[in-house]
Amino acid sequence: MGSLKALVFDIDGTLADTEMAHLAAFNQAFTEEGLDWHWDVATYNRLLEISGGKERMQHYWKQVHPDMKDLGGGLKDTIERLRAFKIAAYENAVQSGAVQLRPGVLSLIQQAHLAGLRLAIATTTSPVNIAVLLRRAIGPEWKDLFTFIEDASTAPRKNRIHRCTPRHWQGSVCPQPNAWLLKIHTKDCRLL
Repeated sequence: MGSLKALVFDIDGTLADTEMAHLAAFNQAFTEEGLDWHWDVATYNRLLEISGGKERMQHYWKQVHPDMKDLGGGLKDTIERLRAFKIAAYENAVQSGAVQLRPGVLSLIQQAHLAGLRLAIATTTSPVNIAVLLRRAIGPEWKDLFTFIEDASTAPRKNRIHRCTPRHWQGSVCPQPNAWLLKIHTKDCRLL
């Protein structure tokens, strides 16, 4: 094993415990749209097998209304409105302090940066959700700490990505920072 040169972080469940805030934001979006949907924890945990909020909502919609046909893009438009409501609700939760970095994470990031380690993010989380969390925790210059960010907008094969955990990284199911972008060998990285 080489010497440690980089730390690669996931967001949801790693840097911060975000899932309950996401769940509350989905439920708030359903209410704002006038839907009678309410996801409980068990339902949401099952839906986490589907990567992406829009994809999760669409999957659920098809379960609740399997015979519904999307005429004229109505389903797509509704999902887009739900997504916008959900993002706003999640951002409000983060801004109000309901979501914070896990204890010790900010110190780890700062110490690793000062030690000259390259820092990266590899996640299926949306760029908006990453930014609101890290901007509140670190400040407006948060991106300066990270050499590389792979997120939902850049993740390869997003439609094949399921719930992302470090064990999946070994099989290249989840987004991984390209080692050449970090300019290091993967044996010199730690995936967190």
